[in-house]
Amino acid sequence: MPYSNTSLYIDDAFRHSLFVPYNDAERARLRRAWLRLPVEHPAAYFTHRARLSALLFGLHPGVLPDRMVLMPGIEPFADNPPISANQSKLNRVVQNGLNALIDTPLFAGWLYLLLSVALAVAAWRRRTQPQARLVLVLLASTLLYSLPLTLIAGSAELRYLIWLLQGGMMAAVMLYWPPAPVQSAP
Repeated sequence: MPYSNTSLYIDDAFRHSLFVPYNDAERARLRRAWLRLPVEHPAAYFTHRARLSALLFGLHPGVLPDRMVLMPGIEPFADNPPISANQSKLNRVVQNGLNALIDTPLFAGWLYLLLSVALAVAAWRRRTQPQARLVLVLLASTLLYSLPLTLIAGSAELRYLIWLLQGGMMAAVMLYWPPAPVQSAP
């Protein structure tokens, strides 16, 4: 699976450190190997990161399984109590509508990246206003969280970009619908 690291956990070829903790020497070896990848295998490393980033930011809609973009079901875990899915008609209508939009720009990180850049330009032009400065801080946070994922994301799941999506939408609301001034009591 070129879009996810979960295939590493299918058999015993990879020992997951959550189940059997690595000792100090193993952690140091793993860290060294990971940090040396771009130096020792630059073409393979950066080709892989570019492809994973393109998938993560939605540049190839339809390539990822739908569950990597939107997971409508409930994934049961053995140690958690069972959860019942919402079976209402409204939920089915909304979920079916969202499912139909999975391969559209609405579920692509690039759209929210462009939105964030456009909002940052607009906020910069209005930077004398307090809410515009707050929007700049918010957008810096979303971008500083999202852009390093091009180098460190383990898979191309849209959930990794949720702060970019939420922050961009919050920034738009904050910039174009500022709060009413607070009136002090006499």
